[in-house]
Amino acid sequence: MSEKPLNSPEHPSQNAPAWTPAHGETAPTANEGFNSAELAKLLRDEPEASRGIPAKLSPNRLIKGVWIRRKVVALTFLGFLFTSLAVALTLVTPKWDAITTLIMRQDVEELSVGGGRPYQPPEYNLATMLDTLKLPSSLQQTLDMSGVDTKLTTLAVAIDVSIAKNSNVLNLKVTWDDPRVAATIVNNLAQVFIQKTRQIRSEQAQEDFDRYSSQLADARERVKEADTRVLAFQQEFHISNIEEEIKARLIDLSRLQAEHATQLSEIDALKIVKKELLVAIEQEPDTLVFSQLFRNPLGRKLEEYRLELEQARSRYTESNPKVMKLQREVDALEKVIKEHGIDSAPEDTVSANQLRLDMRLMLHDLNDRLGLAEGTGAGLARSIAEMDEKLSYLNAREKEFMVLTAERDAARQLENSLAAKAQEARVAATTSEPPFGVVETARPPDRPSSSGRRLLVMVGIILGIGSGIFLALVLEVADPKIRERRELAELAEVEISLELPITGHPLIDENQPSSNMARAYRRFVNNLLNHEDFSSIVIISPRSNQGRSVVAYNLGATLAIKSQPCLIVDGDVGREKDHTAAPGLVDVVYQRSKLADCVQDTKVHELRMLSKGLLTNSRRDILCLGSQGMRSLHEQLVLAPEKTIYELPPVDEDETALEFAAIVGKAVIVARSGETRRKETEDMLALLKSRNVKILGAVIVDVPEERLEDGRPLAAALKGLRSRKSVDTSQQDNDLA
Repeated sequence: MSEKPLNSPEHPSQNAPAWTPAHGETAPTANEGFNSAELAKLLRDEPEASRGIPAKLSPNRLIKGVWIRRKVVALTFLGFLFTSLAVALTLVTPKWDAITTLIMRQDVEELSVGGGRPYQPPEYNLATMLDTLKLPSSLQQTLDMSGVDTKLTTLAVAIDVSIAKNSNVLNLKVTWDDPRVAATIVNNLAQVFIQKTRQIRSEQAQEDFDRYSSQLADARERVKEADTRVLAFQQEFHISNIEEEIKARLIDLSRLQAEHATQLSEIDALKIVKKELLVAIEQEPDTLVFSQLFRNPLGRKLEEYRLELEQARSRYTESNPKVMKLQREVDALEKVIKEHGIDSAPEDTVSANQLRLDMRLMLHDLNDRLGLAEGTGAGLARSIAEMDEKLSYLNAREKEFMVLTAERDAARQLENSLAAKAQEARVAATTSEPPFGVVETARPPDRPSSSGRRLLVMVGIILGIGSGIFLALVLEVADPKIRERRELAELAEVEISLELPITGHPLIDENQPSSNMARAYRRFVNNLLNHEDFSSIVIISPRSNQGRSVVAYNLGATLAIKSQPCLIVDGDVGREKDHTAAPGLVDVVYQRSKLADCVQDTKVHELRMLSKGLLTNSRRDILCLGSQGMRSLHEQLVLAPEKTIYELPPVDEDETALEFAAIVGKAVIVARSGETRRKETEDMLALLKSRNVKILGAVIVDVPEERLEDGRPLAAALKGLRSRKSVDTSQQDNDLA
């Protein structure tokens, strides 16, 4: 602190010392956008909702970083846009599309020679056929026919094929830089494609013919071998046609079996007759009364009827009408004779029984017939047995013969089929039709196709915006400087922090305790006191020009306004000699002056200041903070009722600042947005922690409007950006009210 009179119109007192920024520090400039709404939440007691995300990677920080670097985004976007426009206008030339329409034929006539399944030309799916379009041979033939001298890859890229959905129609399209050449190429390409597909069919049919011919020769050899085996079998077993012989044997067997059955029936009948004849012979007497002479005519008539009846019974059964008639006549005569009686017995004439003799003769003849029938039956049985043996032999050979004939028939059938297939394939190879036909040939197009310029420009726009945003994000993430309150609080690992925007009135006015600045500092001080009460505290920063003097004065003024006496000690003894300075800290430490004589009042009630004193720029002045006298002064101030705020030199300039900070043990760090580097702050915090200095809070000053936590840069852009005045370095030493 430097001791100067306050000349501000708002404070006409000539006795209150003025406050001057530390050497190299810049007072914040005025900002027209700084108002109560933007300072309503300058002080945050708790971390923001996204506390789990590092401050440099928080979405709010990244969005603000992109917006602040919108010029980089705009320049990157314009670079890509102009580049894409230049490429589109210079390198992209108009292209012409020529289209030839083809149709795939499916009604190919099937050729049949042998009467079996007809030979079908080889069929390939459409994708396979279309692959032949870009064969090197097809492309080269197309170029030769069109008289175009270019690379095959160039022509391949220019060819496109489209197939209509659920249709056999396909379109060949060639994109070229000349309409007539495009039409010529696509028409020639269609002809080459048709010829190629026809050639593929013909070559495949020729290959099939060669394969069938080779198989036919093998089949004919197998037919000869099968015929030889069948002939050898017939000669060995003396069989010309085994099926016919088996059929004839079956007919003969059926006949013999029928004759044998008939003969057996006849034998059974003869045996029955023989048995009955033997019974009849036993019943006949050896002799018979040849005649009876009745004197009575009725008796003689009765005897005649009886004789006739006996003869009839020998020939007929009892139910025969003749036998029944004779029986009735005999019964009638016997009744008459019985009723009237007969006077005399008849006279008998006896002779041999001729019937018995005839029956014996019949028995002898019957025995002859039975013997003959039995002999015939036995012969038929032997013939049947022989026929069964013959059939069994033929059946046993029939299986072998059928296998041989089946092999022979199969070989002949295969020979006939292969002969027909070979003939069909030979005909197909010479008369094969192409599977495609031209529906409409291409004509030179009237207008060029879309050249892609618009697409290229759109790609340039998208890449430009994306690259610009990406570059802005990279710059924001890689930014080595501290920009926002949360980032500083995260480095210091504190919960109490304060961010201050750029303003033209950085000091608190006792007469305006309700100003935004006063309320922000008051809340910050209240949080410090609620967190941990202190009797003394140091204000320290990693480098000069960080705003330590402003923060120290405002903290002291805030305590004074709260009716808490406070003493501000300007310990920045490393700056150059000030010829207007009054006795102060250095003089007290080295006992050149008394403390009571060096402490000065300020315009704020109960706020006093102890300036640096009369510096001699000697090494002794620089080492003042680390001396025993400074320790004694601190012990004296600790016992005083006032709270003491020490403004220490930058850490990078004076090692004694760390020594004295270790003595006090409590500190508030200060950084300037966009100037203080993250690395030097980390180094300072590491040194403070190594000396057991407790960081109570952190203050970041000169935060741009876009960086404020309540700032809305996008909304501000819609309303129109306000210009911000730069820092006037020529007024660094002026008095600030």
